[in-house]
Amino acid sequence: MANGLLRRSSKLAHFNPEAVRSPIIADLVRRIRVHCNDSWVTETRMDIRTRNGSVYSAQTSGPSGFPPFDLTPEQHRERFLDNVSFGGKPLPQDNIQRLVLSVETLEGLDNVCALVPDMISP
Repeated sequence: MANGLLRRSSKLAHFNPEAVRSPIIADLVRRIRVHCNDSWVTETRMDIRTRNGSVYSAQTSGPSGFPPFDLTPEQHRERFLDNVSFGGKPLPQDNIQRLVLSVETLEGLDNVCALVPDMISP
Protein backbone atom coordinates (compact mmCIF):
# COMPACT_ATOMS: atom_id res chain seq x y z
CA MET A 1 0.00 0.00 0.00
CA ALA A 2 2.77 2.43 0.88
CA ASN A 3 4.35 1.91 -2.53
CA GLY A 4 1.12 2.58 -4.37
CA LEU A 5 0.39 5.71 -2.37
CA LEU A 6 3.83 7.24 -2.77
CA ARG A 7 4.70 6.15 -6.30
CA ARG A 8 1.16 6.04 -7.71
CA SER A 9 1.90 2.74 -9.42
CA SER A 10 3.25 -0.73 -8.78
CA LYS A 11 6.22 -1.67 -10.94
CA LEU A 12 8.81 -4.40 -10.45
CA ALA A 13 11.56 -1.86 -9.72
CA HIS A 14 9.55 -0.63 -6.73
CA PHE A 15 10.11 -3.99 -5.05
CA ASN A 16 13.89 -4.24 -5.28
CA PRO A 17 15.70 -4.14 -1.91
CA GLU A 18 16.70 -0.47 -2.16
CA ALA A 19 13.17 0.68 -2.97
CA VAL A 20 11.57 -1.43 -0.24
CA ARG A 21 14.06 -0.17 2.37
CA SER A 22 13.50 3.47 1.45
CA PRO A 23 13.10 5.60 4.60
CA ILE A 24 10.02 7.28 3.10
CA ILE A 25 8.38 3.88 2.51
CA ALA A 26 9.35 2.66 5.99
CA ASP A 27 7.87 5.77 7.60
CA LEU A 28 4.56 5.30 5.80
CA VAL A 29 4.44 1.54 6.49
CA ARG A 30 4.62 2.25 10.24
CA ARG A 31 1.41 4.28 9.94
CA ILE A 32 -0.60 1.72 7.95
CA ARG A 33 -3.12 -0.52 9.68
CA VAL A 34 -4.66 -3.39 7.73
CA HIS A 35 -8.07 -4.80 8.58
CA CYS A 36 -9.28 -7.88 6.74
CA ASN A 37 -12.85 -8.79 5.92
CA ASP A 38 -12.94 -12.48 4.98
CA SER A 39 -16.21 -12.02 3.10
CA TRP A 40 -14.37 -9.86 0.54
CA VAL A 41 -12.36 -12.44 -1.35
CA THR A 42 -11.25 -10.25 -4.24
CA GLU A 43 -12.61 -6.84 -3.29
CA THR A 44 -10.36 -4.23 -1.76
CA ARG A 45 -11.29 -1.05 0.05
CA MET A 46 -8.85 1.53 1.30
CA ASP A 47 -9.61 4.42 3.63
CA ILE A 48 -6.97 7.04 4.30
CA ARG A 49 -7.39 9.23 7.35
CA THR A 50 -5.21 12.31 7.41
CA ARG A 51 -3.93 14.16 10.46
CA ASN A 52 -6.55 16.86 10.01
CA GLY A 53 -9.36 14.26 10.08
CA SER A 54 -10.12 14.10 6.36
CA VAL A 55 -10.98 10.65 4.99
CA TYR A 56 -10.26 9.53 1.43
CA SER A 57 -11.65 6.20 0.20
CA ALA A 58 -11.16 3.95 -2.81
CA GLN A 59 -12.56 0.55 -3.64
CA THR A 60 -12.05 -2.07 -6.31
CA SER A 61 -14.18 -5.11 -7.05
CA GLY A 62 -11.29 -7.31 -8.11
CA PRO A 63 -7.73 -7.49 -9.39
CA SER A 64 -6.91 -5.90 -12.72
CA GLY A 65 -5.86 -8.26 -15.45
CA PHE A 66 -8.24 -11.04 -14.41
CA PRO A 67 -11.77 -11.52 -15.73
CA PRO A 68 -13.98 -9.58 -15.66
CA PHE A 69 -11.37 -6.81 -15.18
CA ASP A 70 -9.39 -7.40 -18.36
CA LEU A 71 -6.52 -5.13 -19.32
CA THR A 72 -6.65 -2.98 -22.41
CA PRO A 73 -4.06 -3.66 -25.13
CA GLU A 74 -2.18 -0.54 -23.96
CA GLN A 75 -2.13 -1.78 -20.34
CA HIS A 76 -0.81 -5.17 -21.49
CA ARG A 77 1.91 -3.39 -23.46
CA GLU A 78 2.88 -1.23 -20.46
CA ARG A 79 3.12 -4.27 -18.16
CA PHE A 80 5.15 -6.17 -20.73
CA LEU A 81 7.58 -3.26 -21.20
CA ASP A 82 7.96 -2.89 -17.42
CA ASN A 83 8.69 -6.60 -17.05
CA VAL A 84 11.19 -6.97 -19.88
CA SER A 85 13.11 -3.86 -18.85
CA PHE A 86 13.61 -5.14 -15.31
CA GLY A 87 16.30 -7.54 -14.21
CA GLY A 88 19.97 -8.21 -14.64
CA LYS A 89 19.87 -8.92 -18.38
CA PRO A 90 17.15 -6.85 -20.02
CA LEU A 91 16.36 -7.52 -23.65
CA PRO A 92 17.72 -5.19 -26.33
CA GLN A 93 15.20 -2.59 -27.54
CA ASP A 94 15.12 -4.09 -31.05
CA ASN A 95 14.09 -7.47 -29.60
CA ILE A 96 11.40 -5.82 -27.46
CA GLN A 97 9.93 -3.93 -30.40
CA ARG A 98 9.85 -7.08 -32.56
CA LEU A 99 8.14 -9.01 -29.75
CA VAL A 100 5.52 -6.29 -29.27
CA LEU A 101 4.77 -6.23 -32.99
CA SER A 102 4.68 -10.03 -33.21
CA VAL A 103 2.31 -10.39 -30.26
CA GLU A 104 0.02 -7.67 -31.63
CA THR A 105 -0.25 -9.70 -34.85
CA LEU A 106 0.02 -13.15 -33.24
CA GLU A 107 -2.75 -14.68 -35.31
CA GLY A 108 -0.72 -13.98 -38.44
CA LEU A 109 2.36 -15.93 -37.30
CA ASP A 110 2.89 -19.31 -38.93
CA ASN A 111 4.66 -20.63 -35.84
CA VAL A 112 4.94 -18.99 -32.41
CA CYS A 113 8.39 -20.55 -32.03
CA ALA A 114 9.55 -17.65 -34.20
CA LEU A 115 9.22 -15.48 -31.05
CA VAL A 116 11.84 -17.40 -29.07
CA PRO A 117 15.04 -15.84 -30.48
CA ASP A 118 13.81 -12.36 -29.51
CA MET A 119 13.11 -13.57 -25.96
CA ILE A 120 16.76 -14.41 -25.30
CA SER A 121 19.10 -11.74 -24.03
CA PRO A 122 22.52 -11.81 -25.69
